[in-house]
Amino acid sequence: MSADFLNLIWRLAIVAAVTLAVSFAWAFVAAVLSPWDKPFRSDADSASIRPWPPLWWVMTGFLGLVVIGGVASGLYSDSTPMLLTMLAIGAGLGFLVWMSFLMCLPNAEVSWNDHGVSGPTSSFSLGRRELSWANIVRVRRSGGGNAFEDARGDRIVWSDFHVGARFLWGFLLHKRPDLSDQLTLTQ
Repeated sequence: MSADFLNLIWRLAIVAAVTLAVSFAWAFVAAVLSPWDKPFRSDADSASIRPWPPLWWVMTGFLGLVVIGGVASGLYSDSTPMLLTMLAIGAGLGFLVWMSFLMCLPNAEVSWNDHGVSGPTSSFSLGRRELSWANIVRVRRSGGGNAFEDARGDRIVWSDFHVGARFLWGFLLHKRPDLSDQLTLTQ
């Protein structure tokens, strides 16, 4: 094996280790802060939750520094495969930056009241939708992503990065106890 290839593997391992460390750090911080989480806005008639943007910007900035360092070292090594690999990682980072941008917009906010819930139609778009509590037929929870869905397939989505999401789950169980078999809450 060539030294450039081993160097590339080493750098990719560092990127993977940093990503894993940041993920575990987020899980630890979320577990420590969960007793104090609360909705973004809450009054007598309605409440809303939104993502915690600083986490996304910290993750993006940290991973950006790692990738920039890798690209810079790749430029000095005269290795085309290394440069192409780092550009591919940079494209992945661009996706993370786009997701961070979407999470910081007001469209990412999920609001609810006695009549229904409104929020983003997908994690990757700026569209919003409203669903009444009576029309929700499915609740999906998978891999950090959550969704309320009606019979037509229209949905409202949010992630576990929305601070205070447990209050939304609690309100759902209050309004629609018949959907409780579709989700498992961990407190």
